[in-house]
Amino acid sequence: MTNPKFSPYNYCVYLNNQPYIDNDGMIFSCCKNRKTRLPYNIKDMPLIDMFNTPEFIETRKQMAEGIMPFGCEPCYSAEAKGQNNSFRIRSLKGVRFRDHGPVKSLPEGMDQSIYIKPYPDTKIRALDLRLGSTCNLTCVMCYPSDSNKWHKIFEDYARTVNKETENAINITMNRYDPKKLNWAEDPKAWDNIFCSIDEDVKRIYLAGGEPFYIRGFEDYLVELYNKCPQAFIEINTNATRLLPEKYLNKLKGAKLGIRVSIDGLGTVDEYVRQGTKWDEKVQVIDQYQKYFDITSFDITVSSLNVHNLPDTLQWIKDNYINENEFPTILVRPVISQKGLSINVLPLHERQEILNRLNALLDNWPNYKRKLNINEVISKLSEEQVDEIDKLGRIINFWEKSSKVSYENINPKLVRWVNEHSSS
Repeated sequence: MTNPKFSPYNYCVYLNNQPYIDNDGMIFSCCKNRKTRLPYNIKDMPLIDMFNTPEFIETRKQMAEGIMPFGCEPCYSAEAKGQNNSFRIRSLKGVRFRDHGPVKSLPEGMDQSIYIKPYPDTKIRALDLRLGSTCNLTCVMCYPSDSNKWHKIFEDYARTVNKETENAINITMNRYDPKKLNWAEDPKAWDNIFCSIDEDVKRIYLAGGEPFYIRGFEDYLVELYNKCPQAFIEINTNATRLLPEKYLNKLKGAKLGIRVSIDGLGTVDEYVRQGTKWDEKVQVIDQYQKYFDITSFDITVSSLNVHNLPDTLQWIKDNYINENEFPTILVRPVISQKGLSINVLPLHERQEILNRLNALLDNWPNYKRKLNINEVISKLSEEQVDEIDKLGRIINFWEKSSKVSYENINPKLVRWVNEHSSS
């Protein structure tokens, strides 16, 4: 039975109070429900109108009546199993939490059941905006949907690494044409957002692409702050752009959080995230820590960087964590891309990494509740998958454009791939 304190109440904050705009400017039910793409674009109509179309009204009605809307199976399935952490429950908590005080802790004596109750109306109280594919990096685990840099290399990658058909390649290239994914550079689109929101907005989440490389983003961010001065604004960034002082001054007083994407130390991060310069990235992270609130370090773990994970965690701990206040570290494995799966590696090598992780965690007891690493821990123990040939093709492809040779990063893995790959 679901804990009544976490009851979803036949309600979802995304459907009722938190519109989600995807990279192409279209509105969806939420980022997890990819089956609900509706024919409305933020470049063409006010957000408030998009959020109250007949389709949204009908979906809200279905949920209120206890009917599972189309595409909502993941949340309903989790809740049916008695889980208290479905996406819609976490999302509601995340928005309502901003109504009640500090970012990182509840007011003393406050029962959490208070801050997860649904809102009684359909007023916009949060935003989830995916800002297109504009990006300055080419990350090995990424895709043209999220990086215009990836769009430039995709044809070659798809042919040589994925062995895709020309028809499949053309479909992807057309679907994720950067010209179709640049709504966040259109002033009309932002006007359609600004006219639909006010001080009742409590939370704003912004992701790309890379937000800080979008033309005009700095001005749009300041306007969001001015329009919603009490909102907690969280930005997902690769932390490669130092911000000018005059711009930082405009954001004084803003509740602004930064989620830093980091996939390794030094040359490891430079290899995985091509275009990164490590020394400069550290300067950017330090600037963000000084002026804003680093809410999370996000680490995407693959076969290419899992060996460096314990060192990366230790570096974050040593440089950006104190006993009283510290960010979350979100560690997620690559799942959908063959060759990059952690469990392509031999089990004994993964066991060595797991032993190092466990030793680190044993000396880090106060932080375990803020370290989301269970998925990676599980992958390290799974049966090995036969994706060595694909991993070899990825390494060979990446070497063509990388300024860092992977053999200098992990010669042991390169030798193993060469010995066991048939390609």
